[in-house]
Amino acid sequence: MSLSIRDTSHDNGSAGCPTVWYNKVKSAMMLLWLILTCMDWNVWRANRGSFWLLSVLVMTNVWGWLDAVLRYPVLHDVDSFFVIKQLGVILLKMSWLITVFSQKKLSASGFVASAMLTIVLPMFYCMLLPLDENQQVYNIIKSSCNNEDLFKRVWRFFLHPRQKSKECVRVLSKNHYLALKRGLEEIAERSPCVAEKLGEISPKSRAMLRKPGRSV
Repeated sequence: MSLSIRDTSHDNGSAGCPTVWYNKVKSAMMLLWLILTCMDWNVWRANRGSFWLLSVLVMTNVWGWLDAVLRYPVLHDVDSFFVIKQLGVILLKMSWLITVFSQKKLSASGFVASAMLTIVLPMFYCMLLPLDENQQVYNIIKSSCNNEDLFKRVWRFFLHPRQKSKECVRVLSKNHYLALKRGLEEIAERSPCVAEKLGEISPKSRAMLRKPGRSV
């Protein structure tokens, strides 16, 4: 049974571009992460949790969920460290919720809602992965993603802050350019009208988009 919910029946223009679609999903996940992290912090503050509980929250929401969002939509094997870590993070988050809410014994409905989100959100994350994309499309999608553990990124940044800052700026600029280029190529593949317009803008674009059997 297919778990992918991306509609490919009307792949016209940017609406059907896989790279654009998954980037939109990633942006939505980032916004959701920010909102729910603020809610978790408010739960910790309202229940007057101890400082060590706040450090556990940072571990679960940053090293756990934020790391998963930043590495989306790269696929991982079931027995990979990433998957094992995320399962451990879910268990740790459930323990955190039980500990925080039991301190003041307030808002049982809030505990149930938080626990449900902790379990349900990873399921939606899996459903939104590119499980049904062919290998060629998946390679294009994952080429613009950094599939490196967040802890390693932060560790290297603190070891060489100036060098890593320059690298981050360079990588971001390159990724934005590549994402735009791939997006235009994918849109042109699905829309001859767009391909013709791109060819009119630049002779280089005309040569890049020219395919056997296509006149641009």
